[in-house]
Amino acid sequence: MTRHNTAEKRETTTTTPLMRGAAAAAFDPSSSGGGGEGGKEGRTRRRASAADFGVLTLALLAALAFLVAGVLAAPPEGLKRRKEIREMTCDEWSRFSNAVNAFRLAGRWNEFSELHTDPAVWKVAHSDTSGLQLAFLPWHRAFLHRMEKGLQEVDPEVTIPYWNWALDSENPLASPVFSDLFFGSSGDPGASHCVTSGAF
Repeated sequence: MTRHNTAEKRETTTTTPLMRGAAAAAFDPSSSGGGGEGGKEGRTRRRASAADFGVLTLALLAALAFLVAGVLAAPPEGLKRRKEIREMTCDEWSRFSNAVNAFRLAGRWNEFSELHTDPAVWKVAHSDTSGLQLAFLPWHRAFLHRMEKGLQEVDPEVTIPYWNWALDSENPLASPVFSDLFFGSSGDPGASHCVTSGAF
């Protein structure tokens, strides 16, 4: 009697419905990918599932790219997008150069120049001797933001453009950035290498 109860208990604990289902699935050719037509159908279903997953992943990536492109094309209200200098329209460049020249004639440009070259500031902002290697980028981001705000006091629509120098890395001096249209040449040797051409 005891032996019978023990066997019954063993059967109860070792062959639960969940385990019987798993065991059945393990030996079912259609689910395990074993031989026969069932195995082929299982493999086909798995390939279809993998293909569906790939399509879903591509769709999600496309949606993400669309959202990012939308943000870049139309920044949130109150924010202005800085452009690579060659992407600026003629009107945008004219407004920027006029604002910089007005800024300079008002003496504001010298204020920023002197701040940038102040020995105490230089020591931290350029990490020459301080060893604060993390200070260079955030300091200059704050510096440019402050300068841009000053330029926007002259013209609220102005933003500071950037130069993607990688486009001109093979021959930087031939870049249109250093043409008379934009920033001028690299300096006139006959005038102490001062820049005497360009918009400024």
